[in-house]
Amino acid sequence: MSSVLITGASGLVGRQVLALLLASPQITRIIVAARKAPASHPKITCYIDARLQSALEQVDIPVDTVFCCLG
Repeated sequence: MSSVLITGASGLVGRQVLALLLASPQITRIIVAARKAPASHPKITCYIDARLQSALEQVDIPVDTVFCCLG
């Protein structure tokens, strides 16, 4: 079971990656650092801040994989 961090989850590519992660049974937790919240889901934990750097600084959950989907 894995925890994943994703940035850019509200963009075109990020939404597709997020959908794949949500569908995967191997992914147990998805941490989203973003300027705005994506769709709500039990697997998702969001850190939202207008400045993405501030959102990333708030993440205190260890992750196994990081996806950067910033455009």
